[in-house]
Amino acid sequence: MNTFLIYMENKRKFFDNYAQSFFSFSFSYGKKLVEAMKYSFFSGGKRIRPILLYLFFESFTDLKYSFEDEKFLSYIFPPSFAIETIHTYSLIHDDLPSMDNDDYRRGKPTCHKIFGEATAILAGDALLNYAYEVLIDWESDFVKDFQEIKSKVLKIISKASGAHGLVIGQEADIELENFEDENLESQLNFIIENKTVKLLRASILSGFILSKNKNIDIKLIYNLGTYIGFIFQLIDDILDYEKEKKENKKTFATLFGIEKTKSLAKEYKKKAYFILDDLESKGYKLKIIKDFVDFLYHRKT
Repeated sequence: MNTFLIYMENKRKFFDNYAQSFFSFSFSYGKKLVEAMKYSFFSGGKRIRPILLYLFFESFTDLKYSFEDEKFLSYIFPPSFAIETIHTYSLIHDDLPSMDNDDYRRGKPTCHKIFGEATAILAGDALLNYAYEVLIDWESDFVKDFQEIKSKVLKIISKASGAHGLVIGQEADIELENFEDENLESQLNFIIENKTVKLLRASILSGFILSKNKNIDIKLIYNLGTYIGFIFQLIDDILDYEKEKKENKKTFATLFGIEKTKSLAKEYKKKAYFILDDLESKGYKLKIIKDFVDFLYHRKT
C-alpha cells in the first residue's frame, strides 16, 4: 500500500480539526464574508501543501516532538495553515468569471456561485491577509532560535505568493490565452514555475527549515521541491486535458500533447528519485516521500 495515502489521511484529519479554531471569529456585520471564507477553506481539499510541510519536517528532523503537544503545534501549525489559506484564496480568485470562470471546484459550486462575485473577491482578499496575520502573530518557544526560523519561513512563503510567484504566474497565464510567445514552452514553464511550483516548494522548504537539519544542502531540497511541483502540474494538465481542450484553454497538455507532457513528468520523477535515493544512502528514511512522488505521478484525480 502507498504509505503516503495513509500519512495524508491522518494528517488531513489533524489539519482540518485543528484549523477550525482559527475560524472562531465573527462580526456583527458582514457575516457573509466569514461564511464564504469557511465555505472555500473547508471544501474538501487534500491539504497537500500543509501535509508536505509536516512530511519534510518529520523526514529530516532530529527534534523530539508530538502532534499532541500544544508547544510543538505552536511551532508547526501556523505556517502550514498560512500556506493553505493562501492556496485557498488563489483558488477563489482563479475561479472568478474574469479569470477561469469555473462554476464547480471539487464537485461543489465555486465561491462566487454561492456568495456572489463581490463577496468571493473579498473572501479571497481576506484569506490572503489572514495568512499574514497568522504568520506575524506566530510565536513559539519550541526551539531557541525560533525568530530566525520564523524570518526564513515568512520570507519563503511571501515571495512564493506575490509578484515574484503565484500572482505573476496567474497574470502570465491570462496573457497566454490572449497571445502565443514565440517560445511557447518557455512561457508555459514560467507559468507552472510561478503559479504552481513556488507555493508547493515553499511548503517543502518551510518544513525542512523547521526541521533544523544542518547536514543537507538546502539546494537539494529546493531542487526536489521544483521537480515535485512540475510533476504535480503536468499530471494535472493531463487529467484536465479533455475539459481544457473543449474550452480551448492553453496548457502544456493541450499545446504539446499528452505523450510529451507525460514524458516530461517522467523525467522530473527520475530527477526527484535521484535526489531521494542519494539521501536514503545517507541514512534518511524517505519511503513516504517516494510514495508521494508516485502518488502524484500515477494519480487519477
